[in-house]
Amino acid sequence: MQLNCFGWNLNDNYQPKKAMKKILVFVTALFWITACEQEEILNNSGKEQEASTKSIIGKWNWIRTDGGLAFHIHETPKTTGKEITLEFKANNQFRKYVNGVLESQGTYSLSSRTCIHTHEEKQVISIPSEMDMMIESMDANNLQLSDENFDGLGSQYQRK
Repeated sequence: MQLNCFGWNLNDNYQPKKAMKKILVFVTALFWITACEQEEILNNSGKEQEASTKSIIGKWNWIRTDGGLAFHIHETPKTTGKEITLEFKANNQFRKYVNGVLESQGTYSLSSRTCIHTHEEKQVISIPSEMDMMIESMDANNLQLSDENFDGLGSQYQRK
């Protein structure tokens, strides 16, 4: 007798124990592969968030700001005559210097929020005396902040 079921050839020599063993091995392997991938994603996400929190600490020099309605704003230290430095300290203290003079200071906090542009979770810097700034991207030497508006502004900073 010959019977084909879901790609399995079931004939007179059919051995249920061998078939069950193959199925069990396949299901177990599939489970472990899926579990490992999920764990890796969770670990990477946690590491990225940790790195972002730690790497914001320091002084950042303003490079440029672009955006606005119809992307008409393009400002740099040269066009504005302003050298702006943001300083984030490990104790959550914030300072903003304009042309070397302290303009504002206070306590900052970091939180997560869904970005209105990419719909991804990103970190937001909240400072009582300033507008909230979303961290669009950051690496060891570059920081991209936005005011998180559809016609908003994006500013680039470089680590001092």
